[in-house]
Amino acid sequence: MLGIRSALSTVALAFAVLSLTRSAVALGVVLAGSRLPQIIFALLGGALGDRFSRRLIMLSNRRIPRATSSSNSSHPHPARR
Repeated sequence: MLGIRSALSTVALAFAVLSLTRSAVALGVVLAGSRLPQIIFALLGGALGDRFSRRLIMLSNRRIPRATSSSNSSHPHPARR
């Protein structure tokens, strides 16, 4: 399901940029900028995958989301104080 959402948001972003600017260059810059973090993290993940054991990576992949979700739940939203 995440892949469908990502693809739809890319299409929506393309239509929004084209409707606002009518510029193919602006569309290219925005789409390249939206993919740049994905490229950087894929390269970083590949390097980490080559350097560390599979077991350590799998354990880290389970712990990191737990830590971030617990830290998010412990901090109240500013509007709900």
